[in-house]
Amino acid sequence: TVNAASVEIAGAFEGRPERAFTLDFYANREADASGFGEGRQYLGSTTVNTGVDGRATFNVTFNAIALGRWLTATATDAWSMCSLIVIV
Repeated sequence: TVNAASVEIAGAFEGRPERAFTLDFYANREADASGFGEGRQYLGSTTVNTGVDGRATFNVTFNAIALGRWLTATATDAWSMCSLIVIV
């Protein structure tokens, strides 16, 4: 959800069971042709903890961004293993 004051991102994450992950979010002017996106404008991060099924949900709010931006995210675990940038 994007409005004049903020952008709210809600979703689900799947990773290794019973682990903490840092999710970093970015905004981009356009989608990358690779399908994995880029990290142009850093929005912020949140930490999620997966359950025994490896799933976690999140709901974060960041400062407003321009309408029409593509959102991307990475997930990093405690051992600094980082995912590819994915379009959210």
